[in-house]
Amino acid sequence: MKIFKSLDTVFLKDTAITIGNFDGVHLGHIQLIDALKRTGKTTGVVTFSNHPMHILTPKADHTPLYSLEQNLQFLKEVDVDFVVLLTFTKQLANQSYTEFLSFLKKHLDFSDLILGKGSTIGKNKKGTQEKIEAFGHTLDFKCQFLEKKKINNIPISTSKIKQLLLKNDTVLAEKMLSRKYTGCYSSSSSSSSSG
Repeated sequence: MKIFKSLDTVFLKDTAITIGNFDGVHLGHIQLIDALKRTGKTTGVVTFSNHPMHILTPKADHTPLYSLEQNLQFLKEVDVDFVVLLTFTKQLANQSYTEFLSFLKKHLDFSDLILGKGSTIGKNKKGTQEKIEAFGHTLDFKCQFLEKKKINNIPISTSKIKQLLLKNDTVLAEKMLSRKYTGCYSSSSSSSSSG
């Protein structure tokens, strides 16, 4: 798995990508990665070396489920071809979804973008499913928004896993993660759930 910390000199061809925080690399994330693989293209995850919420809401608790190194190892284990590890800055936070996707298209030449239902991209969350799909016609990429994977009829998300860990419900949290939890998040590391 290749890791790109900058895209300045990176120009790939015909890739399939997803974009997100990927903290924990849970079953919902794996569903996205499996969909990338089904395209038959070079698969990539665009993520961040720091959590975007550290910039957007710096006073709130954003304790991660796992360290960056652990998350990268999980992505390697599920056979992602490359990871783009961007630093989330105020400048990036102020980019529109069209600017951000155009930047990624220039360097990654993605023909498929796969996201979870409800995902948004860009400043003020203006890059909604409808707008991203419409922009796909302009930039020449296909976009899929997958329904959230569920366990016991509960949608899987990092924030839900954190809530379960705070309640010491490790059994359900570990089902959502598909592995035994050995990370750094617990009731002693946070006094409230951190979305």
